[in-house]
Amino acid sequence: MRFVAAVALLALLPAVASAFAPSAVSRPAFSANPLRLSAVATGPGGKPAASAEEDLELTYRVILEKIAADEEEDDDDAAVEDEVDEDEVEAIASAEDEEPSLNDDDDEDEVDVVEAEDSPLVAEFQSLLRTRRTINDFETTLPPGWEDAVNRAIEAATHAPNHKRTEPWRFHLLGPDAVRNVCELNAALVSAKKGEEAGRKKFDRWLKMPGWLVATCVVEEGKGKGKDDSPAASSDDMDGNPAGLARENYAAVCCAVQNLCLSLHAEGIGTKWTTGPVNFDERFGEAAGVPEDEYVVGTMWFGTAAKVPDAPRKRLSLEDVLTRHD
Repeated sequence: MRFVAAVALLALLPAVASAFAPSAVSRPAFSANPLRLSAVATGPGGKPAASAEEDLELTYRVILEKIAADEEEDDDDAAVEDEVDEDEVEAIASAEDEEPSLNDDDDEDEVDVVEAEDSPLVAEFQSLLRTRRTINDFETTLPPGWEDAVNRAIEAATHAPNHKRTEPWRFHLLGPDAVRNVCELNAALVSAKKGEEAGRKKFDRWLKMPGWLVATCVVEEGKGKGKDDSPAASSDDMDGNPAGLARENYAAVCCAVQNLCLSLHAEGIGTKWTTGPVNFDERFGEAAGVPEDEYVVGTMWFGTAAKVPDAPRKRLSLEDVLTRHD
């Protein structure tokens, strides 16, 4: 840019010089090279005139020298910038080489364990596991955002261990009509066993439970039905074939229920996993709207805890439940 401006200025110099030169001085003759001024000026008697042309040529040379010096400086600056860029690239490449590879498994387990000891996430998760409680008393209304919380909990439930990858879990969110049907069926069972007064009290209590989820297990075609051919009955091959699909699926649904309860607990929503006789009554499916190819694993009440029970006293210690073998 400076070079172009200088050339433009040089192109104007002859006109400026001729405008201010004495009349006895002839006009200079220029060579074809626009960057080189070749002017011969004569004064009276043919002697060279110390005129504007001389000043002009001197000025011209100074400008050319300045241009050359500036161009040299620009080249030096560019070289320095290039060196800096190369250094930066080399430094970045070096840093990338020093970063551990994602495929580098050296001492991976050891690093994970060391980090876990001081990890706030580990402490928080351990606290979550230890503070979950079975809630018996709930507030009568569900908290704001409970539906989103339930959706997240069911998503978490579906990440439970599932050996056969059958994904046998199903969840039914009961509405008012289905809840009343189940409460009436349970009250009838209690009344038949303990009298109408007990049945009425049970009905009133159950009807106050704010949220209801029924967890079920899908029965594979031709497998898993009870001896009476009812999905509600315990699977016949759960006892006859311990490694069979029925036991695998039931265990997977139980793991899913635990995930669900922990997820809701993390969001401040309490739960109670109930497995009373009503869940396995042959009329339960119709009352709750459970399809015939599913059997009930349990019903979860959920909501805001009106009272959180104290931690139950553990009867067995770590050493009682853990046996170390050689």
